[in-house]
Amino acid sequence: MNAPRTVRTLDRIVSLCDYEDFCRTYAGIGKARAVEMPLSGDSIIHITVLSSTGDDVSDKKLNALNGEIEASRDSTVPFIVDNGIIRQVTLSAWLIIDDRYEFDTVAKECCDSLVSGFSFENRSFGQGIDADDIIRVLHDHEAVTAVDIDALALAGSTQANGIESYVEAPGARAISGMTYTGAVLLVMPKIGIELKRRMPAIKT
Repeated sequence: MNAPRTVRTLDRIVSLCDYEDFCRTYAGIGKARAVEMPLSGDSIIHITVLSSTGDDVSDKKLNALNGEIEASRDSTVPFIVDNGIIRQVTLSAWLIIDDRYEFDTVAKECCDSLVSGFSFENRSFGQGIDADDIIRVLHDHEAVTAVDIDALALAGSTQANGIESYVEAPGARAISGMTYTGAVLLVMPKIGIELKRRMPAIKT
């Protein structure tokens, strides 16, 4: 449960963490990330947000949030609030399992673990996905003895049929002038996961 906004920010917004805490405790906001970025020799505070359901925050609510932030801070550094971007990651991997287990059951349980571990609720803006993290999640299942990832990439990217050891989640960036794009939050939905069985090598 979120702490009261007055406790989290002591009534005034000072640090980048204060901006994030203020937004996260604002009704309907689920994720927030604040960074300081250069602006014409000076700086601007960019805040990326998404709703608690992972959807864009409405323009009406963004305007209201802007007003409350302005009223709760003393800084003259300009700030801007943008919606974030959710990008899906696809995965294809081979599993070798203990033959005492049913593969279909193991694959479903591993898939559920990946979906949960790399869900909107458990991810942050700018947090990439590392192949080693995926392997650790899969190896948490007692039946899995080996993992071989053969495809890991952003859904729809030119690398979708290849493997990247790390999928980056870009932060907020300037497009031109005062136009910015929000930070990316990576998720791994069930539809993008393919787990296949590989039989262990036969010992001779």
